[in-house]
Amino acid sequence: MRRKLTSALSAVLACVLVLSCCPPAALAAGGMDHFKKAYSYPAGKFTDVPTGSWFAESVQTAYELGLVKGDSDTAFAPNGPITIASALALACRLHSLYNTGAADFEQGTPWYAVYVDYAVNNGIITAGQFSNYNANATRRQFAGILAKALPEEALAAMNTVEDDAIPDVPAGSEGADNIYRLYRAGILTGNDARGVFAPDSTIDRASVAAIVSRMAVPALRRSITLKVIQVESVSLNQTALTLTAGGSAALTASVSPENAVNKTISWTSSNSGVAAVDGAGKVTGVAEGSATITATASNGVTAQCAVTVNAAPIPATGISVQAGQTSLDAGDTLQLTASVLPGNANTNNTVTWSSNNNSVATVDGAGKVTAVAPGSATITARLPDGKSDTVRLTVKKASVKIILRDSLPKTLSFYNSRDVIQNTWSVTDFRYEISDYTHQVEQTAYLYFSGEKIYDVKGPGQGATCRISWQLFDAEGYVIDSGTCSSPSVREGEKFKDAKAYSFDLMPGTYYLEISSTN
Repeated sequence: MRRKLTSALSAVLACVLVLSCCPPAALAAGGMDHFKKAYSYPAGKFTDVPTGSWFAESVQTAYELGLVKGDSDTAFAPNGPITIASALALACRLHSLYNTGAADFEQGTPWYAVYVDYAVNNGIITAGQFSNYNANATRRQFAGILAKALPEEALAAMNTVEDDAIPDVPAGSEGADNIYRLYRAGILTGNDARGVFAPDSTIDRASVAAIVSRMAVPALRRSITLKVIQVESVSLNQTALTLTAGGSAALTASVSPENAVNKTISWTSSNSGVAAVDGAGKVTGVAEGSATITATASNGVTAQCAVTVNAAPIPATGISVQAGQTSLDAGDTLQLTASVLPGNANTNNTVTWSSNNNSVATVDGAGKVTAVAPGSATITARLPDGKSDTVRLTVKKASVKIILRDSLPKTLSFYNSRDVIQNTWSVTDFRYEISDYTHQVEQTAYLYFSGEKIYDVKGPGQGATCRISWQLFDAEGYVIDSGTCSSPSVREGEKFKDAKAYSFDLMPGTYYLEISSTN
């Protein structure tokens, strides 16, 4: 069992932030005069306390005041821990020296019982505050114990340390009042330029020496200013996001400046029925639509991400090809269409088209078929997943097609032998016949007209004929032939039928015919 407090010291607050070593404002002399040198500290006393190290002066001062001793005659163990019992013993000695000028404690069993009783009786700790006095003290615990070792007047504030300015000790957190008290008194300065305290790590003996020497000798206290650094801006890893219903993605927020004290971010969605977000920034698509995700810093600075949620994927179950006809003349074209099943399928439904016989019929990427030469070809529409449908086309030899440019019926006039209009008739039918030359490309077209009488022919036994003028145009609109013809003589009560208009030889293709009545 150890009989001395100082042989049980461990680690505490690392005070790396060294701004200046100015003496504090004058403190009431009182009990501070009770801290006097009791031991000499020869050069090289401890081999593990190098001259010039940040803790060398503190170790020497604390040793000379009789507050700490080495781990052995030649070693201090600056990185070693300190137990809660040893922290209490040290606080009790500081308290007793300040108030009485002496620190006479009769140790019993366990050795720290006398210090526990003294600490409870003098308000340094409360009864039952600690359950294991042999546990290593954390920096938060050590600060709480040592802050009660001296009265307020002995720990007067000399520094400006705003609430929440210590990055890892929010105001109102456990033991924060004690920690801020020691910062403001110049006892603590933190581990780095930001004043980080690391409250839940264990304290080392070097830090303990620095703290107790500053408590006993006000001239050693340190000046520091810590102000709350606010968040100036928030940025997100994505400002636009596209999801499917049920899908998710993670947003991350960065704040500027990096040394802002409170970097807490809260997340909200403008429409949680479309896109929901949790406290860690994970966005989940709920239903089709749009929403805005907002990341908000503690001081209200925000950043936003626009989220688009698409409907849940509906895969295609098949494809169907529609063709208005399955027989084409060479040179004709035919537009095919393909329907993806079901109609609301929304996965990759790009259709590709192909022909199994491009010498008979070709097809482009939009499903337009071009008949090339007589024969048969199978046209296939295929989805990316392999589903397909086909249509089989037959291509025939190219032929002549004649299209009446004006719609039927067309009114015609009938004349008697004296060229007097006898009646007005209407053409009710137009047809042509094609005679294919066996060994030539050209084909002969025979044009015929049929119609019905509108009025009776004037006078019994009289007849009349219809003289027709016509023009034949090619597909580009050029006149390639023209002429006139007469219908057979039609008598009262008759119909004229198959009035032969003309016959001519044409190359395969489409032609347009205009007819009119003439005298």
